[in-house]
Amino acid sequence: MPPGTVDGSAERDEEAPEGGARRVVLVAGLATTALLVAAGGLLWSRLGAAVFSDYVLSGLAWCL
Repeated sequence: MPPGTVDGSAERDEEAPEGGARRVVLVAGLATTALLVAAGGLLWSRLGAAVFSDYVLSGLAWCL
């Protein structure tokens, strides 16, 4: 369909990331998640559950 159609499919096709870019975003997200989980595990093992819980709750409160 030509650009400027009613359903806007032409605009969506241009804005959608390519397969390679989508893969990079996915890998970056997974690496970030793994890093946060590892940091949480280190805090848990070093400081104990109560202190770790305080850190998590204060971090969440700061985000809100």
